[in-house]
Order: sequence, then structure tokens, then C-alpha cells
Amino acid sequence: MQDLVMAVGQAPDFEGALEVMLRRLCHGTGWVFGQVWVPDREGAAMVCADAYYAATDDLKRFRIESRTYRFPPGVGLPGRVWVSRGAEWIRDVTVDANFPRAALGAETGLKAGMGVPIMAGSDVVAVVELFGREARERSESLMETISTVAGQLGALIRRKRSENALRISETRFRELLALLPVAVYVCDREGRILRYNRAAVELWGREPVVGDPAERFCGSYGIYRPDGTILAREDCPMAQTLRTGLPVNNQEIVIERPDGVRKTVVVNTAPLTDDEERLDGAINSLVDITERKRAEEACRAGEERYRALVDGAQDAIFSLSPKGLITSLNPAFESITGWARFDWQDRHYSGLIAPGHLPLATEKFRQALNGESPQCFELNVRSRTGTGIPMELTITPEVRRGAVTGVLGIARDIRERRNLEEKSREVRNLESVGRFAAGVAHDFNNFLTVQQGHISLLLTDPEFPARYRDSVCQISNAGDRAAALTRQLLTFGRKPVVQTRRLDLNEVVADFERLLGGVIDEGIELGICLAESLPPVEADALLIEQVILNLVVNACDAMPKGGHVEIRTDTACLEKAAIEGNPEARPGEFVYITISDTGKGIPPGVRERIFEPFFTTKEAQKGVGLGLATVHGIVKQHRGWIDLHSRPGGGTTFKVFLPVAVGDAVTTTEARADEEIRRGTETILVAEDDAAVRQMVKLILERQGYRVLTADRGTSAMVEWERYGGEIDLLLVDLVMPGGMSGMDLVTRLRREKPCVKAILTSGEAVDVSGKKRCRGGDYEFLQKPYDLRMLVETIQSVLMRG
Repeated sequence: MQDLVMAVGQAPDFEGALEVMLRRLCHGTGWVFGQVWVPDREGAAMVCADAYYAATDDLKRFRIESRTYRFPPGVGLPGRVWVSRGAEWIRDVTVDANFPRAALGAETGLKAGMGVPIMAGSDVVAVVELFGREARERSESLMETISTVAGQLGALIRRKRSENALRISETRFRELLALLPVAVYVCDREGRILRYNRAAVELWGREPVVGDPAERFCGSYGIYRPDGTILAREDCPMAQTLRTGLPVNNQEIVIERPDGVRKTVVVNTAPLTDDEERLDGAINSLVDITERKRAEEACRAGEERYRALVDGAQDAIFSLSPKGLITSLNPAFESITGWARFDWQDRHYSGLIAPGHLPLATEKFRQALNGESPQCFELNVRSRTGTGIPMELTITPEVRRGAVTGVLGIARDIRERRNLEEKSREVRNLESVGRFAAGVAHDFNNFLTVQQGHISLLLTDPEFPARYRDSVCQISNAGDRAAALTRQLLTFGRKPVVQTRRLDLNEVVADFERLLGGVIDEGIELGICLAESLPPVEADALLIEQVILNLVVNACDAMPKGGHVEIRTDTACLEKAAIEGNPEARPGEFVYITISDTGKGIPPGVRERIFEPFFTTKEAQKGVGLGLATVHGIVKQHRGWIDLHSRPGGGTTFKVFLPVAVGDAVTTTEARADEEIRRGTETILVAEDDAAVRQMVKLILERQGYRVLTADRGTSAMVEWERYGGEIDLLLVDLVMPGGMSGMDLVTRLRREKPCVKAILTSGEAVDVSGKKRCRGGDYEFLQKPYDLRMLVETIQSVLMRG
């Protein structure tokens, strides 16, 4: 008996103690199988414990299948012992009515059975079952002996069970501590560290020594309140709990580790007590919220950036509830519509939509609530004054956790864009008209070229009757005026090409005066004052006329009730001090034209923008804002500038400054009109698709002694070149010809074979090739149609005489 008690006491755990007990009992009494039953956690039934003893391997089946049984009080051998609290004997388990495992016993060869309770005080802590292979009559002595042994072992078995439970609890606590993502450490009542988990080591950045005071370990750390002030050691959560015995809940602190890393943590401490409720230590948990704090700060910064972006946006940004109520508006809404945004808070959006556009807005709102892709559409929004503001809206569903919770939107004021689109349409219309005008002018120039050429032939014919000479001269003058009109059409239809010559601005103004009569309305007086002996300027007469025309038209528009317009010319020698305030001006000698009116003047806010393209104060039907921009561009092309003086109600004055021409004067065509034109003998290839022009040029040049070859397109010119290329001295080629080969292409191809061949390009269009240019290896001259005999021949002679 003493040996059994000692063996049970030396067992490592509860299950080991039970196995020692079963083996000793079976060996001492002759039983072949033993197992132990214990109450389940709820105390509702007996369940098989892990401990057992089997004399032979074939009895393992009985043990394995027994583990599937649960015996309530009074059922089966364990249940009967549990209720009776005394030993129970069964002679033959295979025939016992209250032995549910009878069939299993018969199959495994078991017969006699005995059950003995193990008591701890008044509690049954276990039931020991013993079985033999033969049926046996009840043995009171054996039952008494085993019951005595079980009674002696009850307290010891219970203690072993408690130790086992404590060991399991301790193991589970350690495992739980290791798995927790929260830093945890435990101190005794003296503040010495007893236990900690891996999360605590990761938080601290190093591992403490068990038994060291927590105060010493934490002394190398900086501990701060969230506001950055130092937290005294005695005010730390663990110190407070060990001092007061009270818990500390959710205290936020900042820990600065020796390596400089800062961690923001939330600390909770709880006191630990012994069996007599005396303070025995404390447990401390620290939740690292550093990343959460950073995320919160980033979220707060993002919210501030988002708010700054929304509040600073030029477009109206809004949000709507699923019921269509306005939940937010940014400040741009106020500047666009004139409404105070808070006046529309929690009001239905339909009140802001122009009535005719409400069905569209309702449909788009419904689509957004159904989760459809962002919608972009245009509608009119009511302003505070009641006018409709055209706006472009983009709306999208507001989704949270997979559900549509409202609608987000951006509304852009497109009034300016609509205005630009309208101006763009007007410009495109002007361009279309311009292209048509240029096409008409091109054909008309061919007609005029034929007319002026034949007139030149008549006037240079010595046998031409003198009595018709004046009439033919009048026809020629009319042709010149038609050519000037045609050039205006070309200028309107294409970018103007500056073809300068020495001009007397007085003559330009005087010649143009008669055309201004059709521009000036009744009630407006026109005065012209021209200075005497103006120095010449290098300018394009047609473009200068356009400058004057635009400025006079603007002056008339500024005087709807009548007034006075004056055009003056004069000279100025400007010093540096006289041009301060105008960055485009410069010192030197200049001729200027002044155009002034007695109209309503130009307000200061308009004056700064007056030369901008598309800027206009006129009604939509009266202008697109290109007139003064064109004037400014033309003047700059002539290396000049414009001075503007105006005051509201005091009229407006424009001064157009042009530089004085330098160098010797060139003899004009008019001055050489009576000079005899030199004759030539060279061979000229004329490539011209217009038959009348081609024949007229051939006639003029052959009368002047030249040998002339003709072609109506590039391909036929190539045929002539193949036959006479070595004899051809000059190419007179129209720029635009049918057949896919332009005049420039033709000249380029022929110069590959004969680089020294001279070339003149001509056209009835306003082509930007005026003057001498380079043409892939050689110069060429450009001759604008219409031209007469003298212009044609002198241009040819000038080109042929070049080296």
C-alpha cells in the first residue's frame, strides 16, 4: 500500500498517476484490464480518461470503443458507482442488463467486472474499472481492499489533477501570451519582471532579464505624454498600479527607445492578487498604435488637402443624398451662381435646374443611383438672378462598402467655352468665305493678267491709233483698280503677304479717302489733314489701307449718335524719354497716322485687352474681335507700333507709327513708263495651265525677241525639256498646275539636271514666297498676277542678268 502511494505521488502528471495505480492494482489482484472514468466538465456524465492498463494487446479494442461511451448517473458500471459512491461488482458483464458494453465484453473475452470510486472528501473524482476473463463471484474482501486503496489515493489523485490543470493552464497562458500581437509583461509586487512575450521584445527593441526591476529596464527609455511632455517614472501606468493596487485603463504614452525609434502605445495595467486578495504584482499590456496614428495623421492631412482642393476649385463640387438632397457644396458654387451655398443645404437639387432641363437631370441622377458609370452631360443651372447658366456636369455614384450611398458631382461653367465655340464657328465661316474669295481672286487674276497684258501690247504698238489711247488707258486704270480689289480678296482669304515698296502715306490716305465714304454713317463727319513733304516708308499699301479702314470702322461704332472722325499724318523724331511707358516703341525717325474720334471712349478695363484676338465689346452680330488684333499684327509686321489714348466720354485716338525708309529711292514703274523696254534673245519655257494667259505671255515675249516654248502642265513641260533642255535659259512657271506636279516640283526636278537654269514662279493666289527665296540649289523670283508687259519683261530681264 505504501509503495503504491509513493509510486502515484512520483507520477509526473494526472494521467501518469492513474496508469501507475491501474497497473499496480491489476498486478496485485489478478485482473487483466483496468481503466478510469471521470466526470465531464459539466458534471453530466462519466467519460473515459486517457489512463488504462491492458494485460494483452487484444484488449485495446475494448478500451478504444469504451472511449465512445458516456454514462449518465446510474447507467453502466461507472454511472452506478458514481451514484452509489461505493464499490460495485458484476459477476459476468456479458449478461448484465445494466452493462451497455456487454456485447463488446463478450467479443473481447471479458467476464467479471468491478467498479470502485476514488473519493476526495465527499466528491467522486474518478471511477476505477477492473475486468477479468472469467466470471467471478463477489469478493467483499477484495472490494474492501481496493476501496481502501482508492480512498487513500483520492486526495493524492485530486492533487495530481489540480497540478495537471494548473500546468495546462500555465502552458495555455504562455502559448496565448506568445500568440498575442499585444505587448504583455508581468511584474511581482516589487516591480521585478517575471514574464513577457515576443511582442513586448519587438516593441522595446531588446529583451529584458527576468528578475530585473522594470524601473531599471525602462530607465533607458524616454517616456512622454502625447503632447510631448516627459512622463515621470512614478506616473507610469505600472508604477501607479503597484503603488495603488488599482488598474490603469487606456492611457496613451510615447516611448522613445535607445535606438531613437518612437512608438505610440495605449497602456492597460491590472493588479494581480494572491489567495488572500493581497497585491501580488501587476500585468501590463501595451498596444502599438504608431501606424494607426500615422494613418490618422495621413488621413487628416489628406482630408485637409482634399478640403483645400475642393474649396479652391474653380468648378462647383457637390454631393447629393439618395433622395436628391444637397449635402455639400464648395465655395465655387457661390461665385458661379450667386447663391449662398448654405441656403441650399438639405434642399432638393431640382430647384437649381432650369425647367426645360429637369427631365435630363432626373434621368442622369437615377442612372448614378443605379451604380452606372460616371455621366457627363450639359444643362442650364438657375443663377440667383434667374438667368440660366450653361454648365457641364459629371456625376458618379458614391459607393461605401459596396452600396451606393449618394451621388458626387462636378459642375463646370461653360459660358466662356460656348462663347469661344461661337466665335470659332464665326471664324470658320469667315475662313470658308475667305477660301471662296481666294478662289475667285485666283481666277480673276488670270483674267486681269490677260487683259493687262494685251492692253500693254496695244499701248506699246507704234501703229496703235492715238485717238483710242486714252480709252485704253482708262481700261488699264480700271484693271489696276480691279487688281487692287482682287488683292484685297486674297488678303481676306489668306494670311497677308507683306509686299513692301516705298510709299508716301499722304498718297495712300488720299487714294483711300473715296472708299471710306461707303463706310462712314450719316451724322459722322470725316476730316483729313495731311502733313507736307512726308518722308517715304517701306510698306504694303493694301495692308496700310486695311489698318486705316479698321480703325475708322471702330471709330464710327463708338459714335452711334454721330460725331467727328479725323485722319492726320505727320512725322516724329523720338528720343528715349518720349517713348517711356510703351515697351514696343523705340527711338528714331517715324511717320505716323493719327485716327481720332469724339466717341464714348474706352474704359480702363477694356483698354488692356483691346488688341487681344476675339476680345470685343460689340454685340454678337456686330463683330468677333479680330479687327484690332489684325491691325496690331499688320503694324508689327511693318516694324511699327500703336499708341492709344482714350478716356470715358472723351473720345479715342490711335497713333500708328511706321519707321522712315532708309537708302536711295527706287525708280517706280510709273517713272519708267516711257522708257523703252530692252529686247532679248534667250529661250524661255512657259508652263501655264490657263490657255489665255499662256498665249498672251508667248505673244508678249516673242514680240520682245525671246524664243518661247509653252506647256499646259508639268508633264508636258518635261516633254519640252527633254527636247530643248540644253537650250532653255529661263523657266516661267505657274505655282499651281493640274496633273499632280506643282510649279515648285517642276523647277526642283529640272534643276537637278541643269542647276544653273533661272526660274520665275508666278501665281494668282497670295502665296508667301514674295521676294528672293532658295529653291533646293538655286534662286527664283516670284511674280504676282496680274502683271502687265513691262512688269513681266523687266522681271525676266532682271533674273537673266544675274550671275
